[in-house]
Amino acid sequence: MEILDNLDKNNLHHAYLIEGAEEEIVPEIFKFMKILGIKTSANPDFCYISVDSFKIEDARNLKSVEHEKSFSTSKKIFLISANNFLLEAQNTLLKIFEEPIENTHFFLIIPNADTLLKTLISRFYLIKTKTKLGDE
Repeated sequence: MEILDNLDKNNLHHAYLIEGAEEEIVPEIFKFMKILGIKTSANPDFCYISVDSFKIEDARNLKSVEHEKSFSTSKKIFLISANNFLLEAQNTLLKIFEEPIENTHFFLIIPNADTLLKTLISRFYLIKTKTKLGDE
């Protein structure tokens, strides 16, 4: 899959927006984490969230957890998948991505990136897969 081709293990962007089907993308991200040597289970520095709607409460919790001290000297990774991100949550995410924290990386998965604010999309390295949903 082309996702791994778009990720540079030596130079990670602070935020990736991956457009497509969660069930196809998540295994690819987990493979990439393995390449990086990052455990995806029993690791407090790896957070995987999968929800239908990402709400303001989710964004606030994410902001709080993002600022917590890392349990290791490696990277903090947030993998978030949602069918939609509510407007209030998107505005909070904008604040998170305005000043990225060093060694903290986000991977957001959404079926169709066109549903997000353009200002939010501009904060991400956008990866479009062949499995983009919502285009008929």
